[in-house]
Amino acid sequence: MRGRAQQPVKAFGLGLALVLLTGAIPSAAASRPAASQTRESVRLPVSPAAVPARLAAASATPTAAPPVYPPPGGVTLTNSGGNLGAAGGHTWTFTGFDLSQERKLYWGPKGGTAVGLAFDGAIDTAGETMTYDAAQPDLAAGKEHWSGSATFNAATWLTRFTLSVTTVSGTAIPLVDATSVGITTGAGAVMQVTGDFKATMVMEAQPPAGTFGPPQPAFDAAVPHTDKGLVTSYDAGFYTIQPRLQVLPALANGAYGGYTTVAYIKNNGSSAANVFLAYFDKSGAPVGNGDGVQIPVNGSATIRQDNGNAFPAGGAGSGIVFSDQPVATFVNEFAPGGLTDATSYTGIPVPAGVASTLYAPAIANGAYGGYTTGIGLLNMGTAATDITITYRDASGNAVKTQTLTAVPGLAYRDLYSGDATLALPAGFAGTATIISTSMPPQPLAAVVNETGPNGQFSSYDAVAGGHTTLYAPVMLNNAYGGYYTGTGIQNTSTTAGTVTLKYYDGSGTFISQASAAIPPSAYLPFYQGDATVGPPASPTGYTGVLTSDVAIAVIINEVAPPAVTPGHPGAQPTQSTSYNTFAAGTATVNLPLVENAGSDGWTTGLGVMNTGAATTHVTVTYYDAATGAVLPVTQSTDLAPNAFYGPYQGAPALLPPGTRATAVVTTAAGGQIVLICNEQAANAFMSYDGQ
Repeated sequence: MRGRAQQPVKAFGLGLALVLLTGAIPSAAASRPAASQTRESVRLPVSPAAVPARLAAASATPTAAPPVYPPPGGVTLTNSGGNLGAAGGHTWTFTGFDLSQERKLYWGPKGGTAVGLAFDGAIDTAGETMTYDAAQPDLAAGKEHWSGSATFNAATWLTRFTLSVTTVSGTAIPLVDATSVGITTGAGAVMQVTGDFKATMVMEAQPPAGTFGPPQPAFDAAVPHTDKGLVTSYDAGFYTIQPRLQVLPALANGAYGGYTTVAYIKNNGSSAANVFLAYFDKSGAPVGNGDGVQIPVNGSATIRQDNGNAFPAGGAGSGIVFSDQPVATFVNEFAPGGLTDATSYTGIPVPAGVASTLYAPAIANGAYGGYTTGIGLLNMGTAATDITITYRDASGNAVKTQTLTAVPGLAYRDLYSGDATLALPAGFAGTATIISTSMPPQPLAAVVNETGPNGQFSSYDAVAGGHTTLYAPVMLNNAYGGYYTGTGIQNTSTTAGTVTLKYYDGSGTFISQASAAIPPSAYLPFYQGDATVGPPASPTGYTGVLTSDVAIAVIINEVAPPAVTPGHPGAQPTQSTSYNTFAAGTATVNLPLVENAGSDGWTTGLGVMNTGAATTHVTVTYYDAATGAVLPVTQSTDLAPNAFYGPYQGAPALLPPGTRATAVVTTAAGGQIVLICNEQAANAFMSYDGQ
């Protein structure tokens, strides 16, 4: 923020910168345990008593993001008073903050050159750029002082600047040393923003043998003079501490009869990440102490929701990940007892993955032999909102409409498609469109859980919009000993269209395609085991490219081959998983957890697809999950357009048994890939998207 008072123009101006003046199972060994293995319950990854000390609280001060205006979520600025050099200075009043966007928000000078005064038309000498005073006796009273000097009519004048901050009602807001809160720009002192506030900026100058006073009247009175003009400047901005980066809409501590979740967070940044996972309940209130953790570069944290820092026993809600470094996240959900299938979903990035309208391409009530869904929904906004969920069938007809009234900001809601009050028809298979209908509409985030008749359990993210091209890195028709996929397609537009799904083999060679009309707002299923729309049976599977002349949202369900499990002595399908398709590839993809027979009983495999137009070299680099240290193992290949690559972390892979690692998958210059990670345990089959 910079203010200028320059003779003869005395107007005050504002600038826009606040300047005042988961992967396919790549081998039969991965697809299921050997016949000699003994089935066991799914083991949660770290007992509460063994939670690492680094999860108790991040000991280091988080690093502030560079100063910006406006702050995340926006603000309203009102000006009053004259220019900075006039008597009484100038006042800014800031109102309408969205403080859910970060853990903490500070405001103050942009740096050590933020304050200046000159009489010669330009602030271009050391004295004209003021310095933050070594002694600051008034910080607790909401005032900070800067001082300098400037030449005027061949004499040296002393200069000083005072910033005063108060609530809008006039109560002083204490200032703190900027370095003490992780701000390293030389900003001097800053205030923590906890609501609306006022900032008054006063410039003063003292002639030789005179007293301090406003420089504007002194400049105007000194006629004639040879100097070009009075310039005053104050440049300020907002500093975010641990911005809100990802949302985990559905978390639980033994809820709904025993469902428990575990969150995984990888540091994708260039320095240690200070991360905080905050929890919110159905009222939108924070719950528990939250989990603070410092994660090394390329390391990851495993955070259980039954560790005493989240929900009370039997509780459920949502989580928001705040971090001073970029992160990748996913969540594993475990069914009661750990004897049946488990599921994963990918963390939803903020703001890209949240919206006032969300689309859920696959909703069921006892469909396909007994599959039923549930929605974990979060109002990501700061205001209460009404939310409407419209359930539509394969013709696009609205079958049921569900209304949630006055859902508070940051509040969680759980919706069950089999609910008797909702009364979806038995066997319903279709979609859901979730809309914040209040004004202004609020951003939403949601996860859909799917449960099957034999304990199958899978999840996917509701999406913020449709696309005309989507990529599916794993599509299966009797692959790896009996794995199949099904595709749930939602027309997110109100126009009828045609959807085409092209299948490519592992080398990227086009094999076949299927096309079908899709009515407005309708649901369209493609089952890869269906000879009319699927590819030929293949032991190694396919990749898929979906195109449409209307915007669509698409998820993929994977079903494991029948198996004998506790409670199901006859061989039956007992495992399934889901993943979200991708609108575009990236050159670098991060995975918070990969394993070879890890301590939790899982082994992982990746499904990588080249979405670019040319062959690219793909490299998988592994890092120790706890320390972030690079492991002496890499896997790489040249990958043709639309081709599949399935690096497997289990035997006979290079990762030693028992290894828990993170992975970064990169391409040669110009390359674009998408990938999923499949997690397999004795009883569980799960997937998440690389980020």
